[in-house]
Amino acid sequence: MSLSKASIQESIKKIQRISDNLPKNIIKATKDLMDASYDLLVEIYKNQNLSNHISTLNKEIINDGYGFRLWTNDWIVIFNEYGTGIVGEGTHPDPKNYEYNIKTQYKDSTGKWCYFNDDLDSFVTTRGMIAKHMFYDLEEQIKQYASKFYETAIECSLNDEQYQSFRESLR
Repeated sequence: MSLSKASIQESIKKIQRISDNLPKNIIKATKDLMDASYDLLVEIYKNQNLSNHISTLNKEIINDGYGFRLWTNDWIVIFNEYGTGIVGEGTHPDPKNYEYNIKTQYKDSTGKWCYFNDDLDSFVTTRGMIAKHMFYDLEEQIKQYASKFYETAIECSLNDEQYQSFRESLR
């Protein structure tokens, strides 16, 4: 390869095209990863008998397209995520600041407590439930395969026609 002003300018243009494609492809990979994660979470909801709460699941692109978040404000899902009561305490791998209601004034001698169940339209007692940590498990799964989404985005930016000819010109 001989260096000339024209060849250097052509190389600069090719590198600029790659540079222009990379952010778009990273943002696309982020959206694809978010959509795939959302779909996985919907399946998890179904497997945990929470299908009627899927409509409360939200997804959002953040950080100018370089990040995303999935969330819900649905207390039933949150209780399922972290667990409740005596049985649930300590069953979530990362409970953050979640507090387990084990000191309630309604607790009886067996360690159960009373709450109103809207579906049954009555009061029921419980010792709680273990955490299902659905969001936590999904986050751990995402960490396993997110790099593949971004590696593909980078490859797509680098392996377009201009880059292929650029690589050939360097040989």
